[in-house]
Amino acid sequence: MAIQLNGTDLNVEQLWEIAVRKSRVALGPRAVKKMTASRALVERWLSEGETVYGVTTGFGEFANVRIDIDRIEELQENLILSHAAGAGEPLPREIVRAMMALRVNALAKGFSGIRVATVHTLCSMVNADIIPVIPSQGSVGASGDLVQLAHLVLAMLGRGNVWRNDGSMESAGKALKRSRIAPVKLTAKEGLALINGTQMMTSYAALAVHRSLELVRIADIAAAVSVEALRGSDTPFDARIHAVRPYVGQMHAATPFRTSQTKWPLRSTRQTTIPSSSRSRASIWRVEIFTDSRWLWPSISSLSHLQNSPIFPNDGRSGLSTDRSAAFRGSWQWKGACIQA
Repeated sequence: MAIQLNGTDLNVEQLWEIAVRKSRVALGPRAVKKMTASRALVERWLSEGETVYGVTTGFGEFANVRIDIDRIEELQENLILSHAAGAGEPLPREIVRAMMALRVNALAKGFSGIRVATVHTLCSMVNADIIPVIPSQGSVGASGDLVQLAHLVLAMLGRGNVWRNDGSMESAGKALKRSRIAPVKLTAKEGLALINGTQMMTSYAALAVHRSLELVRIADIAAAVSVEALRGSDTPFDARIHAVRPYVGQMHAATPFRTSQTKWPLRSTRQTTIPSSSRSRASIWRVEIFTDSRWLWPSISSLSHLQNSPIFPNDGRSGLSTDRSAAFRGSWQWKGACIQA
């Protein structure tokens, strides 16, 4: 069953499933509705000849340069070609799969003005395991992982290379054709919507958090087994003791030792005390690991955020704002649901 991406509740466990275990992805119906509305606004502004940053103007220093309507598609494609200039060793495939899923999730929030069909193409590539070859080095500023995301989009255009299952490379165009996926032809705003984000660094952080929590779980089991083998008391892990101190991490740290040892066979022969060395291993260091891991969550809560320029905000009254002045420039983060462990 595909994991639905709607821009609000993607968590680290789901991202791991997509990136490492190759779960399928799909746009949620709410996401499709919101994306359709924001795209309609872009099309309206185009038809009315409005001046909107990144839609009918250049980028950065060229924000005041008006782009002719018949060159808007060329502008978006050139944005990708100019930024796809990375170097160095390729990113791991699991990182790229995570990047693709995270980019879909950000666009699914419906504030970027991109076509639903374009995002469906990215979903189809994930599901067909067509993973772009993306160099790990290169940056052009503080707007995010522009270079790496540009290489990702390059594959959507049928250019650049993607990975084969045997670890070799082939042209993106050939892989798309074999999977019957039509290359994307970018239209107004789409190049900018696809590359303005921080999905590479978020992918590294999210997968590192998942691995760290797995290590903590393994450490829990090892420490609990050690206490059991030593016939140690479970008194040090009594919830009432840890409730005296206002440290949430400490309270959580003691829980696995209570729950895992309840029905173990040596319980009835336990000592009244536990050797101090085991006690410190089973309590003190585990609290530190747990606390350090949990402090990572606030920084990872942006798996469901948008970093795009411009964005089309919801005015809270009648759906998407139709005022072109509301198409904010800059890196605005629209916070969604925090990542849950």
